[in-house]
Amino acid sequence: MSDPTIARRKLAQIQRLFAQGRIVEAEELSEQAVLTNMLPKEATPLASIWTTRACHLMTMGNHRLAFEKLYTVLGHFPEYGLAKYLFIDLIKEQLSARPTHGYWGGRFVFGLGSGRSGSTSLARLLGMQKGTYASHEHRPAIGWYSDPYGGCDHNLQRMKLLARAYEVVADVSHWWLNQVDNILEQFPSSRFVILIRDKAETVESFVKIKGGDRPGALNHWIDHDGRYWQKTNWDFTYPNFQEVSLCKSVERYWDLYYNVARATVDKHPIQARLFEMEQLSTVNGQQEILSFCGFDSPVLLPDARLNAGSTDDGSDIPPYPFP
Repeated sequence: MSDPTIARRKLAQIQRLFAQGRIVEAEELSEQAVLTNMLPKEATPLASIWTTRACHLMTMGNHRLAFEKLYTVLGHFPEYGLAKYLFIDLIKEQLSARPTHGYWGGRFVFGLGSGRSGSTSLARLLGMQKGTYASHEHRPAIGWYSDPYGGCDHNLQRMKLLARAYEVVADVSHWWLNQVDNILEQFPSSRFVILIRDKAETVESFVKIKGGDRPGALNHWIDHDGRYWQKTNWDFTYPNFQEVSLCKSVERYWDLYYNVARATVDKHPIQARLFEMEQLSTVNGQQEILSFCGFDSPVLLPDARLNAGSTDDGSDIPPYPFP
């Protein structure tokens, strides 16, 4: 833990630089202070700094970098309303400067699954289809029990706008499961691809990637104070259980997730369907998934074993929706 006096001085220096308009220097010092655990990110003016940088980039015509800055804010500070407003405004501005097909509403595809179940590969497969934009876990995230940051409304607004430029707009995220009824009320022709993987394999993969039961590991499924398990921005997107071990928590999560998923398919058999993760690795399986989504001339993914044993492969699925 850093010395409180040094931390206060560093924060004062950052605030002084920001007030003087020395934005880049303030940004660099803030990020350094967070990375070295001198200051928690919430104590810094990073949300304002990144948003101000985005505004400057927009005025300079660098819309891609502006988009990325705002997207960073949505990930780290989802409550920051100005960033969400500017993010949508930037999409509108880019659409006005590009030819659109004028098809109101578009066709929407949502990929779901507990996680560690092929979501990255599904996002890549959908994004390969003609006239399609697909994102993976697009920010801001949506909670399991509630949507405190308005992530559902924000993302549906974003997708509806992008439907002016794409025939199909998709997002793949585990957090869509409890939003299916809400989405279908607004977009009844949406399709929901729910990936399922063997329970034991899913649990093993989660336990490995989250660090097991050691101190400092990740456990999104327990309401904790951060002293043993590490807190993350993703914790609220999962349900909580009163379990001692990570393994038991993930087992209960898998059971709950797919109980809800099967009930969803029973309620909406036309719009929602369960697919085994292994289907992503076969020609027939991919064709079945894409046919369900309404693609007449599917493009197949040659190697659908992405993100195996890590969380890195999804990072190269760019959220920026314009070429």
